[in-house]
Amino acid sequence: MADAAVRGGCITLIGMPACGKSSVGVVLAKKTGRQFIDGDLLIQGQTGKLLKELIQELGDEGFRALEEEINAGIQAERAVIAPGGSIVYGERAMRRFHELGQVVYLKLSYPAIRRRLGDLTARGVSIKPGQTLRQLYDERVQLYEKYADIVVDETGMNTRQVVEAIARAVGEALPEKKAETSTGSTGLRGRKTGKRKAAAGRAESGGRTRSGRQQPQSSTGKGKRHGKRVVEAGQSSLSGSGGDGELRRQRRK
Repeated sequence: MADAAVRGGCITLIGMPACGKSSVGVVLAKKTGRQFIDGDLLIQGQTGKLLKELIQELGDEGFRALEEEINAGIQAERAVIAPGGSIVYGERAMRRFHELGQVVYLKLSYPAIRRRLGDLTARGVSIKPGQTLRQLYDERVQLYEKYADIVVDETGMNTRQVVEAIARAVGEALPEKKAETSTGSTGLRGRKTGKRKAAAGRAESGGRTRSGRQQPQSSTGKGKRHGKRVVEAGQSSLSGSGGDGELRRQRRK
């Protein structure tokens, strides 16, 4: 994986439509000093047509062939690339992404994907006639896992947490936020800072409470599965992190 990171310094995000590739990709690019490339916008820019129009005109197989051709021709260094969800059907495109850097699969459960997706046709989702969303999900998950260097389980995570998990997995630490200083006549910031210091003190002392009991430590599990780095779902009480890891709705990804 170190070789993949060195090749072009790119990070390609793959996953089902509505898993948040664009929203995560934009923030990840900003935080790591990369450019952001949206695969769907490349297709629309080069053809002058919407995705749903291309699918209606070319059919499912024809659209996927066009998608593969355009993505296989991407030339970039230090970029975050977010291609459409159906790109995993294009072997040449996936080979190109591996040449450019690392491929990260943003994993989300089927119920979460189903809740986020609306009209598949309006979103420009490439799906065979008569195929159900469940069948499409099961079919693609195998391909996402096949091509991924890193798997990030988004369950219970918001956009910022997913970005941080990806950065850690590719070995790039994000800059830490500056601590608030105690300023202002009301002293509100000072009280907040005091609470943070108290929390930090408990963490340094092993997370013990006043009674001396050990507090449970939450963490994001990491491991390896079939030669891939896997970042498991983390527990979070931050606002905006739903139980299914729901991110803001985006147009088709």
